[in-house]
Formats: sequence, C-alpha cells, structure tokens
Amino acid sequence: MSGMRWRKAARGGRAPAARRARRGFTLIEVMVAMGILAFGLLAMLVMQIYALQFGRSGLHTTRAGVLAQDRMELLQRLPWSDPQLTATAGFTAPAAIPNPDADGQSYNLARRVSDLAPNLKAIDVRVTWSEPNRPNRVHTISSIRHDDPGTP
Repeated sequence: MSGMRWRKAARGGRAPAARRARRGFTLIEVMVAMGILAFGLLAMLVMQIYALQFGRSGLHTTRAGVLAQDRMELLQRLPWSDPQLTATAGFTAPAAIPNPDADGQSYNLARRVSDLAPNLKAIDVRVTWSEPNRPNRVHTISSIRHDDPGTP
C-alpha cells in the first residue's frame, strides 16, 4: 500500500488533506468568521459613540474654562472701588451666560469676593452647567487681587 501512495503522489495525485484545502471554506467556517467580524465592528461602533460623548464633554469643559477666565480678567481690570468687587457673603446668584455656539448648552456664572486684608481681595469665579449623563458640572478659578494705593 505504501508503494501505491508513493506512486500516486509522484504522478501528481493529491492526498486527502490537499484535496480538502482546494475545495474552499465550509458554511460553518464562513459563519464563524462573519460572527467575529460583526462582533469587532460592533465594538468599534460602541467605542466611536463613547469618543463622541467624551469629546463633547471636553468641549463643554473647555468652554466653561474660557468663560470663567474671561470673567476673571474683567474683574481684575475693574477699579478697586467698583461695586462688583465688594465682598460677598458667598457666591452670587448664578447668572445665565448666552452660549456663542448653537449647540444648546447653557452655562451659569457666579462670583465670590472676599476681603483678606485692607488692600487684598480673593476672587473666585464659578461656571456651572449640566450634560445629559453628567449633571451639575462645575469649573472654578480663583485669584487674589492687591491694591497698591500709591499707584494710579
């Protein structure tokens, strides 16, 4: 028998494993491959959705930081005797800030001024907003302002 196999292989005959490899894939193999591909594509879709959500959240946080910094700079430029720099008993009532973009996100701004010394004030600016899955977000920045009576 072994001589017969040798002669068959020498003439170009195919062994059973080689014949099976030439036939292609079975239906079960194709179904398993399609299932693995579908699972991978679904996982990528979920990752894309999360990336969009966190990107939007980062945009809102950045915008809140810019709004807080803008208000802080305004308070730093005011004259020392301006009524907005009088000491408050905590944060002022939040005031709505118009959103420059049309994404529908609204922000509220509040400030707190504390007298630390006769010529020294602590200023805090707080911006609040809510997102669909993350309500009551807060971004606060603080600064200290000194008044030198000898400077104009």
